[in-house]
Amino acid sequence: MQIYPVIHPELTWRLLDGEAVIVSPTTGEIRVLNQAGADIWQQIVTGSQVQDIERALARQYALSPQQAEADVSAFLEDLTNHGLITWESRKA
Repeated sequence: MQIYPVIHPELTWRLLDGEAVIVSPTTGEIRVLNQAGADIWQQIVTGSQVQDIERALARQYALSPQQAEADVSAFLEDLTNHGLITWESRKA
């Protein structure tokens, strides 16, 4: 089983000028993600697993695998803590 990040179903979001704008209708919170955050968000939308997101970020931004892992982990933790993503298990 693999664990995947999943966008919370109550959120409304749009990509605008390389950024992601996320609105929570239940809390009224608005979050704007920069280009790197929007790139990760798009990976979540397509159903990528964490390791795939890390590899894509490392390639796109010329990061070491360790730096990409740390950055993605911190970002996904922040999204989780703000209720913007949840996690689900899927068969590989």
